[in-house]
Order: sequence, then structure tokens, then C-alpha cells
Amino acid sequence: MPAAARPDPAHPLRFSLSLVRPWRGLLAGIAAVLLIETAATLTLPLLGGRFAAGLLGEDGTTSLPLLGAAIVGVLLLQLGLRIVGRLGTARVGDEILLDLRQRTFDHLQRLPVRHHDHARRGDTLSLLTTDAQTISGFLSSALPGLAPTALTLVGALGALAWMRPGLAALIALVVIPCVVGLRFWMRSIRSRARAWFDAQSQTVSVAEQAIELLPMIKAEARERQQLDLYRDSAGIAMDKARRMRRVMAPLQPVIQLASLTGIVALLLVAAGPWSARPAAPQELVTLLLYGVLVARPLSSLADLAGRASSTRGALGRILETLSLAPEPTGGSRTPPQALREGIRFESVSFGYDPQRPVLQDFDLSIQAGERVAITGPNGAGKTTLIWLLMRFHQPDAGRITLDGTEVEAFELSALRRSIALVPQKVWLFQGSIADNIRLGDAEAGMDRVRRAAELAGAAEFIEAMDQGYDTELGPRGARISGGQQQRLALARALLRPTPILVLDEPTAMFDEEGEQALVERIGPELEGRTLIMITHRPALLQLADRRIELGPTSLGTADLRAAP
Repeated sequence: MPAAARPDPAHPLRFSLSLVRPWRGLLAGIAAVLLIETAATLTLPLLGGRFAAGLLGEDGTTSLPLLGAAIVGVLLLQLGLRIVGRLGTARVGDEILLDLRQRTFDHLQRLPVRHHDHARRGDTLSLLTTDAQTISGFLSSALPGLAPTALTLVGALGALAWMRPGLAALIALVVIPCVVGLRFWMRSIRSRARAWFDAQSQTVSVAEQAIELLPMIKAEARERQQLDLYRDSAGIAMDKARRMRRVMAPLQPVIQLASLTGIVALLLVAAGPWSARPAAPQELVTLLLYGVLVARPLSSLADLAGRASSTRGALGRILETLSLAPEPTGGSRTPPQALREGIRFESVSFGYDPQRPVLQDFDLSIQAGERVAITGPNGAGKTTLIWLLMRFHQPDAGRITLDGTEVEAFELSALRRSIALVPQKVWLFQGSIADNIRLGDAEAGMDRVRRAAELAGAAEFIEAMDQGYDTELGPRGARISGGQQQRLALARALLRPTPILVLDEPTAMFDEEGEQALVERIGPELEGRTLIMITHRPALLQLADRRIELGPTSLGTADLRAAP
């Protein structure tokens, strides 16, 4: 989403309408169905009044069986229309949910890595699940229901006014206090809903972190402590949910009771035995049923207002995320298919914490086709150099160039496609082995996939599996060992004929024999590619033309030492 198209958090209504707009025709159809159902509902008090008169023997002109059949027919019509309306509402809700999740997920991918480094994963997951569902449910059911609710209220009030002039005005004495009380009620619901969503996000974060770190938790025998932590977090979320429900649960019943009580009292005054013109039984039944119909939309509006408070909080959180600036996409230039001059870091400064720079006025030149090994202690900025080159982070000062052109001038996706990366932490997806190797080149045929696996030393264990290259890896490559995961990551990078190859501790889980064999296999394959290795392993250092050692703090020009 380009920066100019980012939603303005000050206009949640405009954003909501953008979600609804593609389905306005279907929503209009649903509203029409519900309006017909409402019109049928408004006939029931008249039919009920005449049926009561027939039962009491006051109206001998109407056939009771025929009148009863008419009432049943109206009820069946209501049933059919409600089913159609609910199916349509469910479809619109599903489509809005899918659209909203796609928009949010797409934008989350476009945000800088630094944002995700600081964001709680539970908050991110809640955006795509609880928040998105809350918004889609409200938009798909509330909008089509507004017109029928208003028609029911206006129609019932109109019928009361027609039957007893002045009665509808008196009913305003009941409606106005209900509306005023509802406004105060909403403030309490809104604050409690926000607290519940925040607590729920925290619980998801605790669970997600515990599952990801489960091997470490088991190794340290920390299961009990993690259970206590999760129980405390889940308990807080449950307490917040109970507080919200305690406020929301009585809302609709109280509004309904108050409105019904007030309307019944007014009917007794206006048409009861103490009235100057008491109502006949038929008229009294009709008035009572219309009074009930006045109370129903009032209670529906109370429920709608409660849901609106929750939706407002969910919408605010999603808009806040969508309003964050995505990472710059860069210029329109295409990176060179083969480097001629090389890579330069010129006076580069950067710090994850602005008060503690990792790199400061750092200079480094890597010639085209050169094989460079970068070594140094933890925190010296080795991986940071790669992250800056691939624009996962932006330098605080200085510039980075490819063949003399700043990396910001290249289109972002094209720049990253020109660099094959084997990260220190292997990234594998749920899918087959072949799919994971092809991640770098979806069009690669099986011959190239097998060749890349052979170079990485992965072919032997792959072919020993029952399904071979079609073997499903499971989440995060759970079905294979750490060393095998590294070999697949190497195969993925070697499959891509990129001008730049980056290896960040690619053999940390290899034995010495396997590492030496890898060096002998891939050495000839690297001809013409610019290679950057982050490693301390003696075998890999044999591949390097030059070794660059970074100090504890990488300030100024890098300390260059010849490779052994």
C-alpha cells in the first residue's frame, strides 16, 4: 500500500465504508429482505387483535381458522426471510473478514523489520483474528439491520399514533431516558473492551513465545513456571472479559424491560379502564403488541451500541497499524545482474538503540567477484552489515552502494532478489522439501533442485526419505535436524544465480568432515559471484580471498587482514 493510500485514523467511517463498498449490492438485497420481514412483522399486531376479538366472540365476521392460518403464514414468511438474511449476512461477513485480513497482513509484511522487532506477536496475531472478526461481524450484520430496525420503530410508533393520537408522543417519555442512559453505558463498555483486547493479546504473546521456546523450556525444566505465567496472563484476560460482560450482559435486557414497562404503563393510562376512552379487547391486544414492537428495536439498538463500542476499539487498533509508514520501496532501477565495481559501505553509522551505535563512520569496500569472510565478536555488527545491505534496516548516516549506485535507488524487491541469503537462523516453511528449496526460484525444474541439493550435501538424506523431495517438513522444518535444515537453506541459496551470495554462519551445525566436503563442492560453483561469509570456521575461511575482522565496536574503517 503506497504511503498516500494509507488510511487516516481520523476517518474510521471512511475506512469501514471501503470494506463494505464491494458488497453494497448484496447488502442492499439483504436489507430489502429484512425490510420485507419487518413489514410482515408489523402486520402481526393487527392480525393478533382480530384473532383475540374472534376468540372473545366480539367479531363474528372473520373465520378463526383462516385468521390463524394467516398468522402462521406470516410467521413462516418471517422464518424464510430470516434464514435468507442470515445466510447473506454470513457471506458478506466472510468476504469482509477475508478482505480485512488480506489488507492487514499485506501491510504487516510491508512494515520495516524494526517495527516487528519491537511489536508483541500477540498484538499482531490479534489484529488478524479477534479484531478482524469483530469488525467484519459488526459491518455485515449491523448495516443491513439498521433500516429494518428503524422501520420497526417508526412503523410501530406510527400505528400507535394512528390508533391513539398523542400516545406516540407520550412514548417519547420512555424512549428518551433509554437513549440517554445508553450513552453513559457505552463509555464504561468501551474502556472495558479495550482492556480485554489488550489482556487477550498479552495472553497470545505468552503462549506463542512459550511454544517457540519449548525446547529451551524443557531443557531448563521450566514447564511449571511457564504454566504459572500463562495461567496468570489468561486469568487477567478472563477477569477483564468478565468485567466487560458484567457491563454488557444487562444492557439489552434492562433497556427492554424499561421500555416495555414504560409502554405498558402508558397503555394502561391511555387505553386502560381508567382512560376516558377505554380500549376494546381487540384494540388493547393490538396496542400491546405494537408496544412490544417498539421495545424490540430499542433493545436491538442497545445491543448494537454495545457491539459498536467493541468494534470501535478493534477498528482503532487496525487503523493504527495500517497508518504506520511501510518500508520505502526505493527507486525504479534494477540491480546489476553481475557486479563490475562491487559493494561499498561509506561512513555508515547505525544503532538498534540510538544511544548505543553498532557501526559508526564505518567504511568497507568489497570488489566484484571477491570472496570475503567477516569475523569478530558478538555484537560487532557482522549480521548488521548484511541487514543494512538488504535494507532490512536503514543506516542512520552514510551510504551503501552497488557499482556506485546507492541501494535506495534500486526497487526494493529487485534488490533483495539479487542477493541469495543463508541466514544464521534457518527459515523453513510448512511444505515439501522441494517447495522449500524452490522458494528462491519458483520456476526451477527438478533437475536444478536436485543439483542444488547435491551441492549443499542434502541429496543423500532427502533421497533416503520415503517421499524424497515431496516429503512434508512440518512447521518450521520440525521433521528434520538442525544440520539438515541448514543444508536445505544452502540448497535454496545455491539454486538462485544471484550476483551476491551471503552466508551467515551457514555450517554452524556441520561436522568438520561435512564442512570440508561442502567447501570442495561449492568452491568451483562460486566463480564470478561476490561472496560475503560471516564465519569463524576454518574450513569456510579457505574459500575467502580476504578476511575482515570487526572489533568489539566497529568504528571507522574495518580492520582488514589477509585470509590464512
